[in-house]
Amino acid sequence: MKRAILFCISVIFTTCVSVQAQSGNYYFIPRGTHFSGGLYSAVPTENILFQKWRNSEEGLVQQTLLSEWYTPRMGGFFEVAYNFNEERPLMLGGSFRWQTIFSGKQKEVRTADYSLAYVPDIDWKFKKTARYLNYSIFADYSFYNYRNFHFFGRVDLGVGHYRMRNKFDWEIDAIDSMVCGPRFSENDLVLTGDLSLGIRWQFNHSSSLTFTAGYQLQTINDFRRRDYMSSLHGNLTDDNYYPKDDDFYITSNYYPGRPQRVRNEFLYFRLGLTHQITSAGFRDFMAEKPVLYLYPEDTLNVAVSLEFEDHQMIFDYPAYNQGWNVTATPNGDLFDDSGKQYYCLFWETEGKAIAQNLKEGFVIHRTEVADFLEEKLEILGLNAREKNEFIIYWLPKLQQSEYSAIYFAQEEYEAISKLMISPKPDQVIRVMMLFQGLDNPIYLEEQTLQSSPKRKGFTAVEWGGSEGEFFSTDYIKM
Repeated sequence: MKRAILFCISVIFTTCVSVQAQSGNYYFIPRGTHFSGGLYSAVPTENILFQKWRNSEEGLVQQTLLSEWYTPRMGGFFEVAYNFNEERPLMLGGSFRWQTIFSGKQKEVRTADYSLAYVPDIDWKFKKTARYLNYSIFADYSFYNYRNFHFFGRVDLGVGHYRMRNKFDWEIDAIDSMVCGPRFSENDLVLTGDLSLGIRWQFNHSSSLTFTAGYQLQTINDFRRRDYMSSLHGNLTDDNYYPKDDDFYITSNYYPGRPQRVRNEFLYFRLGLTHQITSAGFRDFMAEKPVLYLYPEDTLNVAVSLEFEDHQMIFDYPAYNQGWNVTATPNGDLFDDSGKQYYCLFWETEGKAIAQNLKEGFVIHRTEVADFLEEKLEILGLNAREKNEFIIYWLPKLQQSEYSAIYFAQEEYEAISKLMISPKPDQVIRVMMLFQGLDNPIYLEEQTLQSSPKRKGFTAVEWGGSEGEFFSTDYIKM
């Protein structure tokens, strides 16, 4: 069973690495609340760690969690955590884990006391279960990131709960339903401490796959030996031919000298899925296809870099590598150090929304989009080629809905995306269009656009856009 689990885990992460290497899509782990759930399983360690410390107390027996249990099953876990950092994720949260470490059922037919007349046989059903539950608080920190893979260390402190239940039920032909017999139970609490290492694969904007290997130490537990029963027997001795609790007795073929004071330790493995619930106003902005054109008056070596506030670059072409260094020509052609030609620089980012509940902008029917963009992009300063490329990219997206609300973010975009070009251009034109698809038109005050001055000298032009929930939809236009 354990080998099969480890094999499946290795196949999953090998596939992840292969897919990641091909895709080139890099996602940061967003701030906010994350919910996780998945599989959990403990593995005996034979007391391989901290032996000197654990041998210091006389009369205390060392043993692993599963050394006494015969039928352990795969367990599970559920966690809630908050991430405080995107580039170096730091998560604090609470965890609940569970595993059935022993389970057994017996069904037998018991014959009544032959000294009693007309007493039918009884069907005895005996079920034994033992579970380990763990409640903890934890902190994990990603100490190394590679693309979408985050390697982290984790510490848990909590309480372990051993819970044993022995249930006995019986039925005879004279009655129509099962009757509950005696119940034996035992509970004990221990303090727990965990150290673990893990790898997290962030495969999209808000979800990740996580594998963790950990080691848990526990304080002493003292389950009593009577709970390790093999079976339960009974006799029919009362006048109504029904068994009474006093008529039952237990047998056990377990080691009779089991110590009452033990301390457990074990390795465990977890494989889980984490999903982030986006808080209102956070991470619902993606800058799609910003492209940058450079038009110097003479052929010029140009360095370009970007600074983001609450944003992270997820796509780039050519490779950004902490900045671009290109040779720009007056007609807009760009060349890298190897002589490869480009007509623009491209990137995309995602992060915190730059606008919410906008009450100004434009509401356009899908049949009017092309003419609208021609008019507004002319005002904002794009030339014929740039307008053509802008419309070719955004027209299909804007025509997917019957109506679109549109806003051209200028100061808002500048606040989260700083564009630095050296030598400094004489004129910089930046166009960022925010839009939201609508089934019905809404009321917005019309946005006033400032006309861009005529181009002169070294000019840099950037355009891009983003689709999201940017607008107030309180008022429907009639």
